[in-house]
Amino acid sequence: MNYFYRYIDAKYFSSEDSKNLQLQIFLSVMVTIAALAHVILSVYFLYTGRYFYFTVSTLGFSVHIIALIVNRAGKIRAASFIYVFAIIAYTFLATFFFGTNVNAQWLILLAFLPTVLYFDFTKTQKICLVIAMPVLVNVQQVFPELYSPPVIMENSSFLKFFFTNTIVLGLLVILAVNEIIYRKLTELRTKDIEAYKNMCNIDPLSMLNNRRYAEIYFSQLIRSAHENPCIFCLIDIDDFKAVNDIYGHCAGDIVIQSVAEILRRNTRQTDMVCRWGGEEFLVVMRNCSLKSGQATLEKIRQSIENEAIQTDAGIIKISITGGAKLLTDNNIKSALEGCDKKLYEGKQNGKNRIVS
Repeated sequence: MNYFYRYIDAKYFSSEDSKNLQLQIFLSVMVTIAALAHVILSVYFLYTGRYFYFTVSTLGFSVHIIALIVNRAGKIRAASFIYVFAIIAYTFLATFFFGTNVNAQWLILLAFLPTVLYFDFTKTQKICLVIAMPVLVNVQQVFPELYSPPVIMENSSFLKFFFTNTIVLGLLVILAVNEIIYRKLTELRTKDIEAYKNMCNIDPLSMLNNRRYAEIYFSQLIRSAHENPCIFCLIDIDDFKAVNDIYGHCAGDIVIQSVAEILRRNTRQTDMVCRWGGEEFLVVMRNCSLKSGQATLEKIRQSIENEAIQTDAGIIKISITGGAKLLTDNNIKSALEGCDKKLYEGKQNGKNRIVS
């Protein structure tokens, strides 16, 4: 079973990729079972000295191996046709040689059910096969009554047992594999959706939350902010334009990533840190008094001031200025405007400071 999971996990899923992978895995399982069935029959015929039937079963095994190779090459529809028509051909041969008493005519169900459930045939092809297969079963039921099988099997109990159980096992495998793959793909699609949502909420440069996520966070924060104090702080990298002009934009990107990492290291999991835009960051600390928040923000400021940022253009030293505000009466807009004013005040009074 782990084979399925490893095989599925290794793939990237668009809806079309998912469908093709589902078909490919399913077909691989069915063709493998059919090939193994031919191996068992070949051994039986060889053991009983029926070399002609041994040759036919060996040929059937070879055809299914070809189908498996074609399927692995990604030619799923071609492999499906090989599988279906190999089953039909072998069903007719077995019924012709052994009669209906060994139940080989019902093998056609192992081509019928996958065709309806899975195989990537066109609608017209499926309709034709759905109509043809019951007709083929009935032809096999009636036709042998008009003649005697060319070879009278002294003991057909093994073949009757074999074909009956192969049909039952095959149908159970079809349904079981269908359920396993469906559940796993559903689980992975759910993970993909969650990953996509996370991608939409993450800034790709800093790997912090982005402004879109902050808006969602604010709506949740309003419902609980009245219970506990909450600190907002807007942080801006001082003279960032000069960094870009002197060292280049690649160095500027490294500076943003370095600041983001320091913010990440010095805040709690319950805090929200996002890249607000450009060289601006927003920190929201929940369940935090103004005094405690000031101490954390000052620690962040000092860490950034002391950081020697290594870039291809050389070592860069930077500083930040921040404006902090306590959230009151659930007014997010007012808190942000307050942070912006405090930030402007810090810039006017020499930068490299946190104003609250």
